[in-house]
Amino acid sequence: MAVILMVLHAGSCTNTVSGPRSQNSINGRLPENHCGPLTGPRHRSPRAHSVSKTLSRKPSSIIAQLRTDASPLNAYRHNIGAIGSPRCEACGAANETRAHYVLECPRWEPYRQPLHVACRKVGLFGSIHLSPILSNPKLLGPLAGFVEATKRFD
Repeated sequence: MAVILMVLHAGSCTNTVSGPRSQNSINGRLPENHCGPLTGPRHRSPRAHSVSKTLSRKPSSIIAQLRTDASPLNAYRHNIGAIGSPRCEACGAANETRAHYVLECPRWEPYRQPLHVACRKVGLFGSIHLSPILSNPKLLGPLAGFVEATKRFD
């Protein structure tokens, strides 16, 4: 599954894919301001593409959801009305947030060690915050290992 991000500016790209038969076309031609979907090799970041090749689909998808704070963790599911409580089922904490799952939940502590080692290798010492873990390409592999090891999303 690929995530396509389109940056929109007034008077430039549209957020729909236009074609000869779409309502956005005029006499079978694309509107002047249409730049098309941002797909294909020339629109991919080489770094992001190489990282996505090294991760399997399931953890890659979960990491993308964690990065956007739209994951199947209970805090998010409670916020959208899918479940009645944001409580962590693994340890009973009041809110199963991204930070709780990745950094705090005692149930997943045994699986966190490789992630902590990787954090130290990239220069993160002391109290570790979630943002660098989710954004540093060198930590995506260890984070994927953590996600797979916990089996939280199976």
